[in-house]
Amino acid sequence: MPKKYYFIVNASGGSGRAARRWKKIKHILDSKKVDYEVLKTEKAGDARRCADALTAVRSDELNLVIVGGDGTINEVLNGIRNFSLVRLAVIPSGSGNDFARSLHLCTKPEAALERILKSDTIREVDLGSVSIPGNENHLFGISAGLGLDAIVCKKALTSRQKRWLNALNLGSLIYLLLTIETWFSMQPFRMKVRTSGRETKNISRAVFLAGMNGRQEGGGVPMAPKASCTDGKLSFVTAHHLAKWKAFYVLPLLIMGRHTSLRYFDFQDAESIDILTDVPMVVHADGEYVGSSDKIRMTCLPGRLRLMQ
Repeated sequence: MPKKYYFIVNASGGSGRAARRWKKIKHILDSKKVDYEVLKTEKAGDARRCADALTAVRSDELNLVIVGGDGTINEVLNGIRNFSLVRLAVIPSGSGNDFARSLHLCTKPEAALERILKSDTIREVDLGSVSIPGNENHLFGISAGLGLDAIVCKKALTSRQKRWLNALNLGSLIYLLLTIETWFSMQPFRMKVRTSGRETKNISRAVFLAGMNGRQEGGGVPMAPKASCTDGKLSFVTAHHLAKWKAFYVLPLLIMGRHTSLRYFDFQDAESIDILTDVPMVVHADGEYVGSSDKIRMTCLPGRLRLMQ
């Protein structure tokens, strides 16, 4: 029996890039007489509602394809009711595409679609979950974090400059610009962290903590170069005791993934982490604003997502 595919398409993603890609994809689907249905999103939250509606009462396997960027993917992940029934695929069409980069997914729409239509195997990959009081269990595929990178992500969501740069295919540059701006304006904080039930560690003059499922975030920054999305753990990266003037020395090394030997960064792989900060901190998941809190928990969900190979 021929498979049916459901496409969730963010037609406004990547300053029209997703719409152009969908046009090519639709032409191929129609020419091949593929059985499919498309659900297009118009505003924030639509992709989550679409995923919820598709999986709410389903009892058979669902072939679900996302045409969009990291924000759309995150919405879909948080809308899926039963991951065991979903075979997911992504045709990346955003400005950063960190999810696709970390999983080495094909970025060319025609080739990606051909691979999806021929897929008969599944790759199980980890997801992460971040929770704060009043906002429990927000899933992420790339990363979650607090401090500098979370503030940058929150600013990027409403940045006019990002829309302009997207139009020039330079959307990921906004993260670098906002990182420099935020670095010089934010204040360091103190936190207590406990990973997977181990002893609590006190960290002073912290700049950020990132829980990485993939290797990179922020449009390709290799925050955790050795992270794996199939090891059942998150890679936690903490930056601390960084003087403001060192920004122009440290940031290039971070962008090149050569920061792992610097004493300002700590790395640890663990199944979970509990964080208590001295002041409420902005928290993000895959670049989406989760909320602000002084109590944060991140957990790895091993093999939760079934990706079409």
